[in-house]
Amino acid sequence: MKFFITGLCLQGNKGGPAIAKSLMNRLRREFPGCQFILSVPGTVTEWPHEKQCADEMGIKVVKNISLKHFVPPYALKLSRIKESMVWLRSFISCETVIQMSAISYIGPPSGTGKFFNQFSSNRFLDFLLSAIFRKKFIAWTQSYGPFSSFWVRFFAKLDLRFQGVIFCRGPECKSEVQKLLPRKKIKAYPDVAIILQPETSPTTEEYISWLSTGSAVSVTMSPSAVLFSRGQNPLGPNEYIERLEQIADWFISKKCKLLLVPHTFRPSDRVPERCDFQVSRILARNISSKSVGVVSENIEAGHLKKIIGSSDLHIAGRYHAHVAALSQGVPSLATSWHPKYRDLSRMYKMDRYIVDGLNVGSGDERLFEEFLKNRKQLASSISKSHTKNLKKIDENFEDFRVILNG
Repeated sequence: MKFFITGLCLQGNKGGPAIAKSLMNRLRREFPGCQFILSVPGTVTEWPHEKQCADEMGIKVVKNISLKHFVPPYALKLSRIKESMVWLRSFISCETVIQMSAISYIGPPSGTGKFFNQFSSNRFLDFLLSAIFRKKFIAWTQSYGPFSSFWVRFFAKLDLRFQGVIFCRGPECKSEVQKLLPRKKIKAYPDVAIILQPETSPTTEEYISWLSTGSAVSVTMSPSAVLFSRGQNPLGPNEYIERLEQIADWFISKKCKLLLVPHTFRPSDRVPERCDFQVSRILARNISSKSVGVVSENIEAGHLKKIIGSSDLHIAGRYHAHVAALSQGVPSLATSWHPKYRDLSRMYKMDRYIVDGLNVGSGDERLFEEFLKNRKQLASSISKSHTKNLKKIDENFEDFRVILNG
């Protein structure tokens, strides 16, 4: 069996490899001998790193394409024609297409919601070509919406009504999809990355050692490039950085040790609007405390999960850092910018600890105090929820098998 997996990356944003590794490892268990081809970012800056990661993992990758590759004048370039043909041959060679976009069909405030953005998306191309070439097209468990524009609703309905079962990453997402398609069979499941195995290395152990030295409560934090871009203020300092400084200062004042764990690390990109590592550097420079460290290497998703799992508490600006924490029993306070954070938190009974990423700060000390004080009880509760969520993952794969064989 050969799967064409699209909608992910293998580096840069660590959520991509966290999902990819988790999914492929489980599919290998379910379907021994199966093969994969992944469609990944093919830009000049991203492709060399994607190809290197794929070679290290021993899997085949092709460069993402969109409908622009088939429309003049873009389609008239020889390099674009070659990329399109490589992608198409790989696509046609596989029996099943698994679409893995973390968030699909989004409108304001999370996306533009305009026609061109929906029409030119990788998701729509995957759906369209699957219909043309009669491929089994299965959208894996992901978040949808907000369905806040006409074109978002139009393209979402066009695609999702053909899914045997619509897999949503949580109850809130499920509720929104039900409003859009009330007659469809819709199920809510956790993100598959909750089964990602933490990995260790000499570099990982150095950070874990730093966190565990002394008796201080250890806190990891995943700053967000998304929230940094939204916090830009032409008349003053970045609002998001100011919010994070307030959070960091509060925990440091309680004698906590804080490690910044960036969940996007782009070797060829130094722009903080696209790279959590650059946001982390700005924050660490502004705090300038010996109680603050930064993971400064481009390490794998499993290694980041291991570091987060070694801390007492996590403050999550990135969704898959939130996943990494909760799936290891680490209480995680979500500085949210999208409903997907609420969905995950509710699955682990942590929905009390969700704050708006751009409005968190000085008014939330009471919540921080409760979060810090109750960390051991919270950890126990989260671990119990995780056992139930693992069973949900089993159900998700069983549903996938039924659809695949249907």
